[in-house]
Amino acid sequence: MTIRTAIPAALVATGVLFGASGAAVAEVKGALPDDRMKDIEERLESLEKGIGKNKFKAQGHSIDDGKFSFKLRGRIHYDLAFYDVDDGDTDLVGFGHEMRRARMGFEGSLEKLWKFKIEVDLADNGVSMKDVVLEYKGLPAAISVGQQKVPFSIEELTSSRYDPFIESPAIVETFAPARRRGVTVSWDNDNFLAALGAFAGSGEADNTGIAGQDDDIWIAGRVGAFMNDKDKVAYVGGAVAWQNSNDGTNQRFRARPNRSHVTSTRLVDTGNLNNIDDVIRYNAETFLQYDRVWGQAEWMKVDVNRLGVNPVEPSFNGYYIQAGAFVFGEGELYRPFDAGEIKRPKVYNALELLVSYDDIDLTDKTIIGGEQDTLAFGATWYFNPYVKMMANYTMSDVKRPGNAADNDDPNAFLLRLAAEF
Repeated sequence: MTIRTAIPAALVATGVLFGASGAAVAEVKGALPDDRMKDIEERLESLEKGIGKNKFKAQGHSIDDGKFSFKLRGRIHYDLAFYDVDDGDTDLVGFGHEMRRARMGFEGSLEKLWKFKIEVDLADNGVSMKDVVLEYKGLPAAISVGQQKVPFSIEELTSSRYDPFIESPAIVETFAPARRRGVTVSWDNDNFLAALGAFAGSGEADNTGIAGQDDDIWIAGRVGAFMNDKDKVAYVGGAVAWQNSNDGTNQRFRARPNRSHVTSTRLVDTGNLNNIDDVIRYNAETFLQYDRVWGQAEWMKVDVNRLGVNPVEPSFNGYYIQAGAFVFGEGELYRPFDAGEIKRPKVYNALELLVSYDDIDLTDKTIIGGEQDTLAFGATWYFNPYVKMMANYTMSDVKRPGNAADNDDPNAFLLRLAAEF
């Protein structure tokens, strides 16, 4: 018997029992003392109220009894990429595909004040931990412990389920800290938000390609102010993240072209920067929305401080600006904003058109990592809020004097089928 059939049957049986108990009480009412009969009736009434307050609900892949909730979650992102490769472009394939994400997990609550989330990714024929978080919400500020996203960058903090483009801009891929293991204290109200976190270790695999950063200490803070009236939003914020290397580890910054993860090629790359003392990341961000039209932008800067005598200490930076509009569709044709993140559009049979420009500069002083800019256009068809087809056309241009990638300008047509629950 399934949960859906078992629960109604149990409720019917409960009603029969209470009906039978009422008849039995009527028959013996005259045979018991009044005070004893009153006690029995009060107990039955209390039991009925208790059952009414603790209704058990089961719907689809979630359960909720008012105090405890449990919900399965997952997502599938399958990508295709077609590259227009010039003769000079380095190591880019003409066609590629990958299972970008195949995640499974669950989330829920304990006694309402405690929330939990565990999620793993099964893509690339491996298993990697993503969010593993326990959160307490019984104070004015929420406290979350575990592997989680560092409070830095609106694009990074927004779930990949809701990203407008298939991949994030280059500065997010390269500079944002992603997930780390630690503690975050976050607070928000109707107009402001703030978060402060302390982390240790490298967390999930990052973009550096360098192991051995498990001893690094991270401290990050984020603040923002906003006005939010559903489809009318104005937000501005910023963040700082400090990474301290206890033993002078290496650091590396690099980015893929064309906002595609299908290729492993990086045309801009600083190479290994050794003897790192600390790295400081800065960001400023904004999100604007009016009815069906929205815009988003970020700027980031990275300062690298190194050990030794007269070390080369470069600074790198970049920015992006992107915008979109729902042309037609059904449902709520806007991107919901909540606590500094963009959430799922609740739309059906809807078309969204997109445009973006981003730039990353990894050249400073004697470090010639190169500069890459990318112009991207996109169209997303939403079958419903949980299934969509995404198409992007991206054009990258690279300036990296003295390297084979200099003046490379690959174009790419990208497709993604995305489903989640």
